[in-house]
Amino acid sequence: MPGLIQKSGYIKPGNSGGHYAKYIATREGVELIEAPSPSHDGGGYLEYMAQRPRSHGLFSADGPADLVKTVEEISGHTGPVWTFIWSLRREDAARLGYETSESWRKLLLAHQTELAQAMKISPKNFRWRAAFHDEKHHPHVHAMVWSADPKQGYLTEKGIEKMRSRLANEIFRDELLSFYQKKDLSYQQVRDAAADQGLMPNNPARQVEPPQSSPQGDEHSDRGAAGGLSGRNGPGPDLAGLLLHGTHHRSAAG
Repeated sequence: MPGLIQKSGYIKPGNSGGHYAKYIATREGVELIEAPSPSHDGGGYLEYMAQRPRSHGLFSADGPADLVKTVEEISGHTGPVWTFIWSLRREDAARLGYETSESWRKLLLAHQTELAQAMKISPKNFRWRAAFHDEKHHPHVHAMVWSADPKQGYLTEKGIEKMRSRLANEIFRDELLSFYQKKDLSYQQVRDAAADQGLMPNNPARQVEPPQSSPQGDEHSDRGAAGGLSGRNGPGPDLAGLLLHGTHHRSAAG
């Protein structure tokens, strides 16, 4: 089982972050949702789209997002904006119930505090928008994350892996619990086995240099669209990968 695939990137201030938000919200394959009424009147294509029901797929912690307001906020943001892609195999998404934007929204909402901490952003300043793309073989969600305080936010390799591991363990939680019961293993026993095999990361995190990004490409080329930071692109050293693969650890470069 490949588990959860995560790719991450970085958009510098003033470098088309708003265009990328529009791209993920409207590109082909996005699940369209009931968009809220625009926060203000105005002309132009974005305002026209915002007034049409089910015209885009952007959502936030609170539900459907205001696309116009989001584009304006990100475009005017003076700090970094991080981009993420989380992807599952179709059979995993279908079996585990991650084939809708609402299921992904609930997942991100439930873990936004941990995600904020991994990115060294105060939870009260943590902001995110996302869109679900129902791609045939690899349904996935695109997310954009930033801090209301532009001086906050610092993402390391350790933070990237922590985010992926947290979400993967939640997605595969029921299967992990079943595995515990069948093998009569405790959580601590699994962690101890992982440590014995050197699969639990404990090296000091080093800062990852953030590359530039541009809003273009499809699901398999979004690493270029969202920048070049990449987390684990395979099972990684989380419990899901360990339990379902035993002590065999494999990861592909993102």
